[in-house]
Amino acid sequence: MSQAQTRLTAPYRSAQGYYKRVWRLALVGRHPRWTEHTIKRNLAYLWASRTLQEQQHCEQLVVNQSLNLPDIDETAMPDKSVAKTWVPHPRSWERMRAPEVHNVVGGVGAPEAEVPEHHSVAPPGVLPAPQNPSQAYSVNSTPFPFWPQTGDVSASLPPDDEDAVETAGTLLAGPDHDESTWHFARTLGEGRNARVYLWVQTSPDNIITDRMCVKDTHPASREYWINPTNWRDGLPQELAICQRLHKCKSEGILRFRGYRLNMQERRYRMYNDVCDYTDLGDVLSSYFVEHAAALGCEEAPVHLPEGFLWYVLGALVDAVSVLRDGDGNEGWEKIVHKDLCLDNIFVMATKRDDEVNSAVEGTEMTNAYGHTVREVGRKDWPRLLLADFDASFFSLQNNTDAYQDNPYHYCAKSVPEDPEDEVATDGRYAPEFYRSFYTQIASKRGIHKEDPFTGADVKIINAADVWAIGQIMFNLLHNLSSGPDYRPFFDSASSKRRKLVNGEPYTVAELNEHVFSGESPYQVTKKYSEKLKGLVRECLPWDPEDRIKLRTLKERIEKLAEREREMGLGEEGIRLVVPEGMQEYEVGRVWLGKRKRGEDGED
Repeated sequence: MSQAQTRLTAPYRSAQGYYKRVWRLALVGRHPRWTEHTIKRNLAYLWASRTLQEQQHCEQLVVNQSLNLPDIDETAMPDKSVAKTWVPHPRSWERMRAPEVHNVVGGVGAPEAEVPEHHSVAPPGVLPAPQNPSQAYSVNSTPFPFWPQTGDVSASLPPDDEDAVETAGTLLAGPDHDESTWHFARTLGEGRNARVYLWVQTSPDNIITDRMCVKDTHPASREYWINPTNWRDGLPQELAICQRLHKCKSEGILRFRGYRLNMQERRYRMYNDVCDYTDLGDVLSSYFVEHAAALGCEEAPVHLPEGFLWYVLGALVDAVSVLRDGDGNEGWEKIVHKDLCLDNIFVMATKRDDEVNSAVEGTEMTNAYGHTVREVGRKDWPRLLLADFDASFFSLQNNTDAYQDNPYHYCAKSVPEDPEDEVATDGRYAPEFYRSFYTQIASKRGIHKEDPFTGADVKIINAADVWAIGQIMFNLLHNLSSGPDYRPFFDSASSKRRKLVNGEPYTVAELNEHVFSGESPYQVTKKYSEKLKGLVRECLPWDPEDRIKLRTLKERIEKLAEREREMGLGEEGIRLVVPEGMQEYEVGRVWLGKRKRGEDGED
């Protein structure tokens, strides 16, 4: 708990006033680059996520006309801005179930709209040819052979400012690129390492014909920039991997359109397609809202249809197979995504040949949180695209090399964060991303070495992505009711909700006994077939050797999914949360001009 030292000059009239004031001070201190509307959005989320005890404390401050601010639990502070389709944190469930919650002092703050963190973009583009491809830049007195040796490495990039970005233009090179037809539309979001903008292309009669997502990275640290493990093919690792995957022409990978690189400023710009919806976690969040409110009830509310879960599982396996196998040519380096989660699966509407706009039609409604929800049938289920490759890698060293970069340089830390923490993301990564795993696996496999990393007896391979597929499906089978951090856990009553990744091994037998138990409050998992749940369990063993192989998983999905379709599954509708403020930028609509700051529905 943190206690605010600031003393007020006048008391607040509402509990909400006290609570938001102390959180505003904390947010500004932790995230000084956040804009005012981003702070307001996160304040609305934190107020909705307050506990019953916090609310009662703030109400007492109102009664006492206190000049002191309340204590807050700073572990509840978002590490990055919450999404526009945010829902309250599970810490608020006790308060929400309390009968007096409807008459709190200060009222309940309505959710504030948000710019999505991850927006992506439309038809495949041709990568621009490098400017001055044969021109070598000045030789460094200290050689860095992993840096680019030819091409334009001093491409101008605008500062981190909307007006400067708009004035500079897209800066996308290429003989067919007409800059005059492209218009800055809006800022889509900002993460820890980059800011993302939406650009649209128009026809002579002002109709939107194309869209593009432009991602400008913040300057990398000097240590990062000179570390060879962060470079591939003479490019920053993210760009190199996107270049390689682009050649595969996969329909399950977010399309990459090109890049600009500025070595001196240690930053780059990349161009991608735009997705009509946000990420898979956001687009399905209406199910989370209902299940969070009904957690523990005997009768679960509307749940994700099993046919759709088979569809998601198949799409994930197909995309990860591309990372492993590439275009099928000999010499492909197997890529590990490393950060597979609901946030990094982008969602694009399925466009039919007879439609003008890129977004599908469907029955629309408004849910309890004011979000527009669109229900679409099986033929309009959206495309799922694997994205966000800034953590992805392939090994640099060969198996015969004396020094191995894999696994040591790709581990997150020694052990995960405290698994008892309410909000932590560490546990969403496979066990082998933590150094403690290697001592434990060496003991299990009888590897007797002073340093378990020596010789790389156990590498991080695509089995880590298989585990991540299991993690995503675990959350979907629970209908996202497990909370916002996506950590799989044992859901039986006797297991005390132990997180799978807590720094200690677990057995396959424990996995089979304690995952998808169907016990209260997670009865919703009983709605799904044992075939599906069993397949997901096979993705989640602690030891990578015990996990189902990717190729076997693909074969099993095809057989089992076909059988489920024969039973009548797979034709259900699915409810998708529609991203706010994106419909006006659909292909085929009239271009109305850029959206200014403050025009996104926020105060």
